[in-house]
Amino acid sequence: MKLIVNPHKIDIIQDEAVNEKEIDISRCEFEFADEITDEYVKEAYFTLNGQTYKQVIVDNECQFPQEVLIKEGTIELGVVAYLVEDETEIKRYNPTPVYFKTDLGSLKQAQNSQPITPSEFEQYEQALQDGLTEVNDKLDAIDTALIEVDNLDIDANKVDTTTTITITDKTGTTKSVQILDGINGTNGRDGVDGKDGVDGYSPIANVIKSNDVATITIIDKNGTTTATIKDGKDGVDGHDGIDGTNGRDGYVQYTAGDNITLNNNVISATIPSTYATKQYVDDSISNKIWIGTQDEYDNLETYNENTLYFIKDDVNASE
Repeated sequence: MKLIVNPHKIDIIQDEAVNEKEIDISRCEFEFADEITDEYVKEAYFTLNGQTYKQVIVDNECQFPQEVLIKEGTIELGVVAYLVEDETEIKRYNPTPVYFKTDLGSLKQAQNSQPITPSEFEQYEQALQDGLTEVNDKLDAIDTALIEVDNLDIDANKVDTTTTITITDKTGTTKSVQILDGINGTNGRDGVDGKDGVDGYSPIANVIKSNDVATITIIDKNGTTTATIKDGKDGVDGHDGIDGTNGRDGYVQYTAGDNITLNNNVISATIPSTYATKQYVDDSISNKIWIGTQDEYDNLETYNENTLYFIKDDVNASE
């Protein structure tokens, strides 16, 4: 029987007869809509007379459960597809099921029937099933032991050459065992000397400048490499700088014996290397200069400390 599973309903696309009391004869083959991808877990649910039996769909097919084939009747077939992420079901398709009937088979209870003898294959199959059951029992025992180990507190403490291991169970009962270090083993043999490495090579670099071209030559183990680099173009002229501030007034130097002409009068400097600013001289000439004879000087009523006095008939000037 072939069926197509859509997100909201199931349709039978190839119907085949299914008879009661069949064993491993009829199978269901499924096609799934594009939305129901291979990432989904898919299960088929067979229901007869209110009893439901689940079959996992592998490679898009599954067998009929033997329980729904014990007698003829109407079987309900449903399919569920669900997506799991981090052990949580995050999406599920649950379409409307389909219904079909099982037909009457030929097998009857005869008055002279003999018990069915298992074939060699069935005996092998049973032995395999028994072995799987034994393996499952041992796996269960291992799971139980792992749970018990999770409930144990194990502590190890080493002093000198003795390690003490203490195990405490969930009831607080402790057991300890001591383990001595083993004897040191003998030293291993020396390894074989390694091969000599390849001789190193120091590269040589040389730079020669000719006019505006620099030639760089590098010689290494791979040969000679040469590169030329031209000087860059001259940059554009910079902008004119801003005007500087005015400088300080200059000085006029006089040497002892030099004649100085002030207001048509000639005087002689008496202090060697005397300096005066131009502004000072200008002010003195216009406002602070007095020239006269000794008698005139002696007859002055007051003297101004800011006035420069010159005596005409004396070569030395006095203040």
